Amino acid sequence: METARVKLVEAAKVQGIELKQTYAKEGQLLSYKAGRYAHARQFKRMRKAIKRQSTIVGRLHCEIARKMTTLSQAVQEALIVDSKALLGNPYDGHTLSEQVEQASILMQALDTKPNKAIVDLGYRGVDKANPDIDIKHRGKFKSLTDEDKKDLKRRQAIEPIIGHLKADHRLNRCHLKGSLGDSLHAVLCAAGYNIRWLLRMIVKKGISLFLGLLLSTGLGELGHRLRQFFMGPSVKASSMNLVLF
Repeated sequence: METARVKLVEAAKVQGIELKQTYAKEGQLLSYKAGRYAHARQFKRMRKAIKRQSTIVGRLHCEIARKMTTLSQAVQEALIVDSKALLGNPYDGHTLSEQVEQASILMQALDTKPNKAIVDLGYRGVDKANPDIDIKHRGKFKSLTDEDKKDLKRRQAIEPIIGHLKADHRLNRCHLKGSLGDSLHAVLCAAGYNIRWLLRMIVKKGISLFLGLLLSTGLGELGHRLRQFFMGPSVKASSMNLVLF
């Protein structure tokens, strides 16, 4: 049990998870007690110490699992997949097909494409124009599943990202000329947001996260070369932390 506790604490440290308590002092003391009670043939006291060790391991396991789930959900909603400037003042629903097409092109390296769109009420009535996309909004609330309702609530997390783009990445004002400048500005602001996110994750998780991301997004050759540069050619692929978005 003490070995399991130590391994859990080490795994949480590698993943960058902060634990409320590691039980280092108590765990070591319980390990000594269990061994001494067994040597003295005081098995009732020994079983009590082992039960406490089991409780500690269970608490650590639950805390790590909960925080890893929270971290995974935060990562899935953090990056901007597509950003595009639309000339004029088009109706929201008429822009969905163009956005899906551009997002599909950008995701070709992953061999996948969007199949569901969680949108607001501005996209009502465009289902026939987008037959390959499952469009979900609160106007279809009676037909939504529990998973769809959960995804619809998570759509609220997009609004703060738009606010950060405008305030922190200068999306609120474009200094480039013409329609081409508007298009470049939208893409560069989104790229800047993603780069800052990656830098924060590298500081928190280490360089292996960034290299694993390159390997998982089709940029395998660049990822292998950077891995050899930072870690040497003898590093095994199993030591990389792969994060899927």
